[in-house]
Amino acid sequence: MNAHKTGRILTQNGEKPVIYGPVSLLFEVDTKYSLAVETALGGALQNIVTEDEAGAKAAIAYLKRQNGGRATFCPVTTVNGTELDADKMMLTVKKGFVAVASKLVRADAKFAGIIRNMLGRIIVADNIDNAAKLAKSLDFRYKVVTLDGQVVNAGGSFTGGSAQNGSGMLSRHAQIEKMQADVAAMEKEMAGVLAEMKKNENAGLELKKKKDGVAASLSVVRTMKDAESTQLQVLVSTGSGMEATLADLRAERDAMENKAARSESEANALAEKEKEYGEQTEKLNARAQKLTAEREKLTAREEEVRALQSEKNVELAREEKNLELLLAVANTARSKAEDYALRREELTLSVKNAGESIAAANAEIELFKATIATAGSTVAGLEREKAELSALSLRLEKQQAENRAKQKELSHKRELIFREYTRLDAAHKNMLEKKDKLISFLWDEYELSYSAACALGYEKVTEENRTSVVSAQAKCRERIKALGHVNVGAIEEYREVSERYKFLSEQIADLKASKDDLTKIIFSLEEQMRRDFSATIQLVNTHFGNVFAELFGGGHAEISLTDPENVLESGIEIKAAPPGKVIKSLSLLSGGEQSFIAIALYFAIMKVSPAPFCIMDEIEAALDEVNVDKFADYVKKYSEKTQFVIITHRRGTMEVADTLYGVTMHEKGISQVLSVDVAEIEKKTGVVLN
Repeated sequence: MNAHKTGRILTQNGEKPVIYGPVSLLFEVDTKYSLAVETALGGALQNIVTEDEAGAKAAIAYLKRQNGGRATFCPVTTVNGTELDADKMMLTVKKGFVAVASKLVRADAKFAGIIRNMLGRIIVADNIDNAAKLAKSLDFRYKVVTLDGQVVNAGGSFTGGSAQNGSGMLSRHAQIEKMQADVAAMEKEMAGVLAEMKKNENAGLELKKKKDGVAASLSVVRTMKDAESTQLQVLVSTGSGMEATLADLRAERDAMENKAARSESEANALAEKEKEYGEQTEKLNARAQKLTAEREKLTAREEEVRALQSEKNVELAREEKNLELLLAVANTARSKAEDYALRREELTLSVKNAGESIAAANAEIELFKATIATAGSTVAGLEREKAELSALSLRLEKQQAENRAKQKELSHKRELIFREYTRLDAAHKNMLEKKDKLISFLWDEYELSYSAACALGYEKVTEENRTSVVSAQAKCRERIKALGHVNVGAIEEYREVSERYKFLSEQIADLKASKDDLTKIIFSLEEQMRRDFSATIQLVNTHFGNVFAELFGGGHAEISLTDPENVLESGIEIKAAPPGKVIKSLSLLSGGEQSFIAIALYFAIMKVSPAPFCIMDEIEAALDEVNVDKFADYVKKYSEKTQFVIITHRRGTMEVADTLYGVTMHEKGISQVLSVDVAEIEKKTGVVLN
């Protein structure tokens, strides 16, 4: 196979191909393995394959110049790889093993190294469970991919989730080929449909002609039927006239028979006349029988015509039904043909665009040919220069050979020096590591840096005094052990605790000062509340007595504190005595009186603290009609300063309202609000309602 021919091949100066294209275009894979191979390759699918290193370098330089981003290039001459031996590793006997990924693809031999490099060490399994077991048996040294795109990575990590099979690069080639085959099949089918549609159109024309013929025959039959019906009606009318004449004659005969008793002569005359009329009657009867026979013939003929008409109607209905079916088939075929025509137009447009691209490419090729022709004129001059340069090249090659010998000698010396440098550098690194370890030990054991230790004034350790220093070190360690446990962080702990104690002490002092301030504020507020509450109670008490007397038409009412010494926690006692009654407890009053007292208290509070808007919900429900009127008048009196919205069913309250709103339900679940503006009614009628 020549998979690389599917990609775009770039050339350089008409020489061998430089770039074959992305990896995804260089091989083929069966559809059932496409998702697994695509998952195994990952981003490497877009790696670009080049002929050699020079092609890769040239492409990288081009991207860099054009600021075209980054890409990974795989030269065929340098990229190679190894492939797992499934038989040797006993993979073929393991459950779920499908193949090594490189075995599932087909590519040219020149790309075998690239395929081995990318897929040769990846194993394909049938599902994630078997993939996990397979990877575990191989100590997670190799990457295992399942057919549905799940991955067990080398090292033991898992990658997976949802993956749409058929949406990747590899499956797109198969989809394109399938779509091209589908297009060809559709075009073939469209041609068949067009032929069938043409055939159906011809059949439809024939059926239409046949239908027109049947309709003409039917018209003739109907005309004949109408003529025979007209003739039958004429005959029936004639028979009816004759029957009437016969009836008249029989009546006359009866009259003559009655006269026969009177006159014999008249009887004889009548007999002769009767005989004459009898002959006429026989003639008329014969005529009537003949007409009856003709009528029966016409009736039979009419039945035959009706039967023929029914057959023609049935045949016509059958033909019309067949025509409708054929027209439906034709419409369906026409609709499908239109769809195919649209698809053909799209494909034609694509072909047209491709043709334009080809034309542009041909123009570019012509431009390149012109450039080559122009460059051909300079080839002769370059050949001469080449001859001169060849001579110069021989001299330079000789000089280069001498330089190579010198370079080889210098390279050998450089290698010896580099080896010695490497050895010394390794020794230097070892000494630095040893130094770092000693400095770390010095800090861990004594919390001293190297510079701090040198500053202590101890003599420097040398080969001569190493023994005495070691002995002194051992004595110091014994003295440290004799000291026992020492809390070296006690000073730091003391400093932290002291700072914490100071901070908390300041916080406590601040809280105490805040408490004192709040206590003073609370005392001040309570005093103010006592004064304001006492003054308000006195005002409410004054107004309560006045409102009570106004509503009840006399009497006495007052409110007082149960505990005047403790105003803020005291209860409120209400005393009320309607005119003519001595009441010791409000519980002895009726419900209406108790409600009226509450209304009086409510209005007293409103006098102390007026409100612009007030809503009352059936506040006067327990009152009798007289007290309702008093309540309504009182509300009307104070409605100039306060707007009252009252929910009520009492007539007296509604009579003083300026506007009435009612809710009704004509249909279940549908409410309607009705409003009545009393002022507007008064204006229109001239009758004052309240």
